[in-house]
Amino acid sequence: MSGVRLFRKWNSGHRWGILLCLVGGAIFTVPACWLAHQHRLYERNEQTKLAAQPVIVNLTSRLEAIEEKLMALRILWSASQKVDPAEWEVALDNLKLHKHPEVKALGVVQLSKKGAVPPSTVGDASNCCDREFVYLSFFDVPPNRRQELSSFVSRVCCALYTRPGARRHLIPADEYLAAAVRAERVFLSPEDGNSESWIILALDPQPMLAEVATSWQFGGALILQYGNHEWRHATPTSVVSGLASDRETSGLWEELSWYGQVFRVGFYPDKIRADAIHEWLPGITLMLGFLGTGLAVLAVTHFERLRTRFARVRQRLVQLLNDTERRYQKVFEHVHHPVLIVDRELRIHECNPAAITFLGQSPVGRSFCDFCPQGCTPEHELSLCRWLNPSSPDTDSWLLETCLQSSGEQTREVLGLVSRLELAQGTSYVITLIDMTEHKAVQRQLEEYARSLQAANIRLRAYSQEIENAARAKITLLASMSHEIRTPLSAILGYARLLSEEILRRFSVQQSENSASKDAGGTENVLSSSEQPSGQPDALILEATEGLIRNSEHLLEMINTILDFSKLESGRMEVERIPTDPIAIAQDVVHMLAGKAREKNLRLELEVKGAIPQTIQSDPTRLRQILVNLTDNAIKFTREGRVWIEIELDRTPVDQPVLEFRVCDTGVGMSPDQIGRLFQPFRQGEAGTYRQYGGTGLGLLISRRLARLLGGDISVESTPGKGTIFHVRVATGPLENTPFVDGQGLLNMGTAGRSQSMAKGQESPLAPHSPRNSPAVSGPLKGRVLVAEDFLDNRRLVQRILEKAGLTVTTVENGRDAIAQYRQARHHRRPFDLILMDVEMPEMDGITAVRELRQSGCTVPILALTAHNDPRCVEQFLESGFSGYVPKPVYQEQLLEVVAQFLGKSYSQSGDSPSNWKEPWEVEKTSLGDLPILTAAY
Repeated sequence: MSGVRLFRKWNSGHRWGILLCLVGGAIFTVPACWLAHQHRLYERNEQTKLAAQPVIVNLTSRLEAIEEKLMALRILWSASQKVDPAEWEVALDNLKLHKHPEVKALGVVQLSKKGAVPPSTVGDASNCCDREFVYLSFFDVPPNRRQELSSFVSRVCCALYTRPGARRHLIPADEYLAAAVRAERVFLSPEDGNSESWIILALDPQPMLAEVATSWQFGGALILQYGNHEWRHATPTSVVSGLASDRETSGLWEELSWYGQVFRVGFYPDKIRADAIHEWLPGITLMLGFLGTGLAVLAVTHFERLRTRFARVRQRLVQLLNDTERRYQKVFEHVHHPVLIVDRELRIHECNPAAITFLGQSPVGRSFCDFCPQGCTPEHELSLCRWLNPSSPDTDSWLLETCLQSSGEQTREVLGLVSRLELAQGTSYVITLIDMTEHKAVQRQLEEYARSLQAANIRLRAYSQEIENAARAKITLLASMSHEIRTPLSAILGYARLLSEEILRRFSVQQSENSASKDAGGTENVLSSSEQPSGQPDALILEATEGLIRNSEHLLEMINTILDFSKLESGRMEVERIPTDPIAIAQDVVHMLAGKAREKNLRLELEVKGAIPQTIQSDPTRLRQILVNLTDNAIKFTREGRVWIEIELDRTPVDQPVLEFRVCDTGVGMSPDQIGRLFQPFRQGEAGTYRQYGGTGLGLLISRRLARLLGGDISVESTPGKGTIFHVRVATGPLENTPFVDGQGLLNMGTAGRSQSMAKGQESPLAPHSPRNSPAVSGPLKGRVLVAEDFLDNRRLVQRILEKAGLTVTTVENGRDAIAQYRQARHHRRPFDLILMDVEMPEMDGITAVRELRQSGCTVPILALTAHNDPRCVEQFLESGFSGYVPKPVYQEQLLEVVAQFLGKSYSQSGDSPSNWKEPWEVEKTSLGDLPILTAAY
């Protein structure tokens, strides 16, 4: 009653105001609450979809994985002649079906026709067909339930029999789901035509749903539905009981496709809630509506009170503004950098104490131009002053560097930060000055240091260039010395071989004449024993020639070693990446050093460990050089036992497999200290090694650096007194589509395999020396050959070899005479068929002469006689116009083979030599008592 009396006391304006507030609040609150409720339902639905999306994706991926593995089993069954349980166990283990808890059984069954009537449903027990379980396996099924699962699989067989023509089926029954696929065997006998082979996978979706729900922390009910069958998983279980009545209207249902069928997946979260703000939005809206209405009523009834409150709020805001101004003033006064506030005419209105200290006096009321040095903008040109005009008109802050002059006439370098400040009274500018005087001094000092460092770098580059020039000069000197040494070596080796050949040839002719005289003349024509020839060539002369050959070749090897070391030191060594047969190279090394091993009664063997690629991408020449060096060292340091080479592929580096060559021996071995000194230039394992075994100490260092250029390395393991193993690892390059060969395959290949590898371009190191590599076609060579060589002995040697082969030879001393001889022969219509030209000659070198000949239209083949066998030099020769090259030292068979090739003919020994003729370096020397004799390896 008191409220009614109070209401009556109010005037009519208050009553109408309250009524309007209530009606307006209701009009606003009811629609707003309904919209908030609808929005909350929408957000709950979206949250359910987000929670269901990963579950759908996980279910789909798991079912697709099961289908892929079922198809893989179908392929395995189709390709097998018979079912091997062990093979299927391995296949199942590889497919990891046991990791799928929903997979309960796998069966392979053969169905054949029978006279019984097929059942109408899967649940009917019927013996409608003959079925033979070829394979049946259970996964994580207790023994007491295996009978039930076997019965289900048998019913599935009947269901498959009732659906002919299809290749795969999904058959649900009870709590299981069977996925079956028909497998067509490749190996079928004629009597198998009326039978069908099926692979049946029995699934229990319940564990799959449980695992998916647990993995994604899905709380509530998860239902998988196929046809009239469904499988559920609920957390907690009480949720499931409340789903049957409104399953079609509540929750969320999605569809997924698997095995050609459509499954429905239902999601019933136990708590379907949106975000907190959306969940509480209807309540908040209702509360806001009530609050707004109440505030409006209070505003009407307590207007004066609200006005007083507003006044208090205004007073509070003014107080806050004053506090802010005091804080600004405090910061302004205590900042360490000078700060000034100027107007558009650069008149200083305010400054902080730091500005007074910096300028030496209070600048308030003065113009900022008073502190600028001479040349500042006059007052009538303030519009152009850069303190007021930034480089970009859109910016409110800008930086500039200048100098300011204090009252003490001291000029300071400053960095000014200018900020435009728009106020009600007009535009002002806040200038913050940063003293850069000391910083600039340090910067100038650093620039001076930088200039000094730059000058030092220039000097350092000059020194580096001098060192590089010295290295190039060293390489040039070594190459020149190599050429100068190889040139007389060529003559020494050639004449020694010719001398040895002539001794053996005369001995052979003498033997033939003596045999003929014995057969024709009888006893009266037979010489007395004192008059008979000794039956042997002059052993002293032959030993001398062999010594010349052996020591010349040793000197040549030393030159090559020093040149390789110099190239490696200067970084000019280049390697190729071409198809290389590692077995052929190892065989060549074994064949090359077999004689040296036999001299020491050592076994030299080659072993292949496992399967290795038949070809790798590498440099065959450098790889052969490494193996020859290491194998030769192994033979040198082994007194008894054997030396062998092992080859094995190492796939440990997945991105780049390597091929490992192990050179093993049963020699003297090395200690750790000796191993530490191995790969140092001009150092050997110990000081006495050179005196006992010889060598330069560069071979192992060159081999290691070559191995690193081939993408690998060399390591050593050794035991004193037991032997040493050198591990040579080289990169193989890509191995896709590369055939592999093992030790048995190597034995089967035999000599034929090695010949094939040689035919592919991997020439044996013995090829330049051995006539066995030359085609043997009878008949001498015919043609005219021009030889240009400045060294007299080499010129005579080449002339002697070519004339002995049947060629007509003309010799000159330099390139200019060679051009003159060529033109003269062409003028007399007796052109040359081939030209052999030295590269380095006086007056005119070979390259210049060849270019002039080619420019004049010469098409005659021109071969370079050179001691430079570097690939880059050879490429330069070919680009200059040479047709080919013959390396020095010149070997007779190699020279004649190349000449015959360019003359379009083949060469063999003349008919004067016996059919079993052997070159001097192929003759084995033995002893018969005290009398040395020579026996040829016929």
